[in-house]
Amino acid sequence: MVEYENPSFRASKYAPNPKEFTYWINLSADKYGNVINTYDPAKNKWIPLNYTVDKD
Repeated sequence: MVEYENPSFRASKYAPNPKEFTYWINLSADKYGNVINTYDPAKNKWIPLNYTVDKD
């Protein structure tokens, strides 16, 4: 038997609580086109799935 992750998504302009959601679909404008984010506890922030360089 294979276990699958049961991701939860949140679409909003404001970051959700990372304990409640696996992914955040950022509805605010992003000039880099990064709209689907996941929480990185090591950086203590939401980062885009296609993250390559920290833009902060």
